[in-house]
Amino acid sequence: MPNGSGGYDINDVMGPDEYNYPVDNSATTNAGAQESLRIAIRAAALLGKTANPEWKKVADGLKIPVDTTLNIHPEYDGYDGRTIKQADVTLLQYPWNVPMSPSMAQSDLDYYDARTDANGPSMTDAIAAIASAKLGSPGCQTYSYLKNSVEPFMSAPFNQWYETRNGGAFNFTTGQGGYLQEFLYGFTGLRWGTDAVTIDPFLPTQLPGVDVTGVKWHGSTFDISVGQDTTKVTLRSGPALTVRDRVGTTHQVTSGTDRHTLAAQLVHDRRQIP
Repeated sequence: MPNGSGGYDINDVMGPDEYNYPVDNSATTNAGAQESLRIAIRAAALLGKTANPEWKKVADGLKIPVDTTLNIHPEYDGYDGRTIKQADVTLLQYPWNVPMSPSMAQSDLDYYDARTDANGPSMTDAIAAIASAKLGSPGCQTYSYLKNSVEPFMSAPFNQWYETRNGGAFNFTTGQGGYLQEFLYGFTGLRWGTDAVTIDPFLPTQLPGVDVTGVKWHGSTFDISVGQDTTKVTLRSGPALTVRDRVGTTHQVTSGTDRHTLAAQLVHDRRQIP
């Protein structure tokens, strides 16, 4: 709905944090609405249609709360630091990719890590692992999030997931999906684009390497092998693959040729937050 400042609000919603309801201007809800409208605008262009100008107006006018004093995104209007159920604001970094400074992204991770229910669902640590890998968070943060996303949620004898550390829903596919995405999107830094795939790897020192095989994009099938010193992209089949690295340089990977597309320094440069 329009607000008095010329923008738009989404009120009376429940975000991923189900402990707090109803709230106004949930940061994650508004970010999702923005991206949905912008996807619709891009889809209209691809189809040769004219997008409704209101879509852009509303997307640009939606509010994502920011606290410049704490250098964080408040979860919603009036959020006071109370305990939350699960990953919420951290979803702004992945999957919504909301623009923000690395320092604010790290502040969000640290701030909400201290305020998330210790007995909450497993998906929280998976999202944090993906975000901290993108940031190159210092110390053992990324590996700690990885471990916490598995232990003690995974249960014998079939390595299936419980929803919480104390049991709950079983088999919890959200937790499983989050864990798998740490390897696909966290340690490789893989992101999909219309003209290229971006690969921006970060590997905790505790892991010797990560291999992701049989990835498909625009008719190409390729493998990604992330090591401590280099990252290798191998095209299995299909047309030449365009890969964009962290600094925006593009690399062409051709069939049957192993290309060390990302040099060692691109793996390690992000271990400190500017």
